[in-house]
Amino acid sequence: MALTPQDVQNKVFSPTRFRTGYNEDEVDTFLDEVEAELTRLLDESSDLRRQLDEARRSGGGGPGVPAHLIEENQQLRRQLEETRRHLGQAQAQVAQASRERQAPVGPPGGPVGPGGQAGPVGGQQAGPPVPGGPTAVMPALVGGGGQAPVRPGAPGAPGQTDADIEQRVARTLVLAQRTADEALREARAESERARREARADADRIIGEARAHVAEQLGGLEDDKRRLESQVEQLRAFEREYRTRLRAYLEMQLRDLDGMPTQPAVGPGGPSRPGLNPGQSAPTPVPANVGMQNTGPGQPAQHLAAPAFQTGPPIGAGALAREANGHNGRPDLDPGRREAAGMQEF
Repeated sequence: MALTPQDVQNKVFSPTRFRTGYNEDEVDTFLDEVEAELTRLLDESSDLRRQLDEARRSGGGGPGVPAHLIEENQQLRRQLEETRRHLGQAQAQVAQASRERQAPVGPPGGPVGPGGQAGPVGGQQAGPPVPGGPTAVMPALVGGGGQAPVRPGAPGAPGQTDADIEQRVARTLVLAQRTADEALREARAESERARREARADADRIIGEARAHVAEQLGGLEDDKRRLESQVEQLRAFEREYRTRLRAYLEMQLRDLDGMPTQPAVGPGGPSRPGLNPGQSAPTPVPANVGMQNTGPGQPAQHLAAPAFQTGPPIGAGALAREANGHNGRPDLDPGRREAAGMQEF
């Protein structure tokens, strides 16, 4: 299938799934078609150049020469061959007429026959002109100029000599040669013009094909650079997103680590609440604290030990809950997300 500029212009690649860009197989196939078409055009140009060189060496029309020029050239060649054939016949007839004139004839004052014409002398009689001889061929070659020459001594041709016949034949030869040379010059000029036109057309087609291929390759290079830039941007976005998401999740995990666990309810009632990591255990009361001596011989009286007030745990999670005003859900305050770098996500 021949690749046309419209095929290149209207070519559409199908996008791939799960990734950006075009299908690599379709792009490679299309580039292979472009390469094959360019190779075919270059081979065709080489064949045309070779045919033109052969036509220039042979002097004939090559495949790129128009048909009417070839026909005219063949017609001129046929006319030239016909002219040469007639010229050969005329030369043969002139030679035959010269041989006949060299035969012995009677004196001009011989006996006169009936009708007042000179009769045959010595058994010799002047015969009629040779059919198709110089009298019929010369006017056609010269172009009808002048009367047809006749045999010397015949009626209506007094004083006609061999020199006149040879002169007329020479003029005919010159005219025929001139006509043949002119026909050859015209044929060669037409052939050269046709070769120049064919060469110009071939160079123009090759130039257009190369320019079109270069334009298409340039467009593909631009698309490739643009897609590579988009891929780099997406990779940078992915790295930044991962970093910010990791920081945000670490902050949430730290807040979750600071939250107290719920007290377990057993058979004997609620257990004592656990301690936050930042709260220390109460100091035990010494054994002699709370005992007061009233004096010698009096029993010691127990004093009420100060009651330890156990308040709510003071931890990072508790502080965050008191600041946010809600119970133990993770802190999703926009300000904290902004500090973690996740506000724009």
